[in-house]
Amino acid sequence: MSNGEMDIGRRLQELMGLGPGWGEMGDETPPDREGIRRLITLYEGFRRELRPPLIFPTPDGNLQFEWDSEDLLELDPDLADLTGILYASDDEVTVDLGSEDGWRILLEITGRTDRPALSHRCTRCLLERMASTARLPFFSL
Repeated sequence: MSNGEMDIGRRLQELMGLGPGWGEMGDETPPDREGIRRLITLYEGFRRELRPPLIFPTPDGNLQFEWDSEDLLELDPDLADLTGILYASDDEVTVDLGSEDGWRILLEITGRTDRPALSHRCTRCLLERMASTARLPFFSL
């Protein structure tokens, strides 16, 4: 089973085991275990819907999620406050992973297990609608 096919919760559990200096440089910070625990708890509500991403640790102690798509589709979550920057093609949006709305937006853009990611044009429309509202609504496109 490849990382992309691996259950997100299981992959996050594996990343909790990284210690200081886990990479080639020797000075990498391990991901925050408490932040990962909170992320796993929040993810549980969406595990059957979210298309599994590739998940990598970053040298600064955070994570990077990448989805297979025609365009760039990447999430850089901050484990300290559970916000993330979602990069979709040439656009980016801050997603609150501590809220149900944030996860629903993530589902809409990255694609669900039963449908692919949004095209670049659809993603741009969704991001424009999100920017025009104070609260991130759930869009069913």
